[in-house]
Amino acid sequence: MLNRVAEITIYFWITKILATTVGETAIDFLSVTLNLGLGVISYIMFWYCRNQYTFSFYNRKPGYLLKS
Repeated sequence: MLNRVAEITIYFWITKILATTVGETAIDFLSVTLNLGLGVISYIMFWYCRNQYTFSFYNRKPGYLLKS
């Protein structure tokens, strides 16, 4: 039987490190440079992520999970 789990490669780690770095830099910019503070940034990011996930959930095409 074929393994259906993707192999973790160097590309995965490069993407993970870059994404984490960009995210932390953006949060530091918003909280320190704009003096918004951790509470305000947490609130903004919560609503941003919530809206993105909601949008992607309700705008997906029917049957996308059935494709292999």
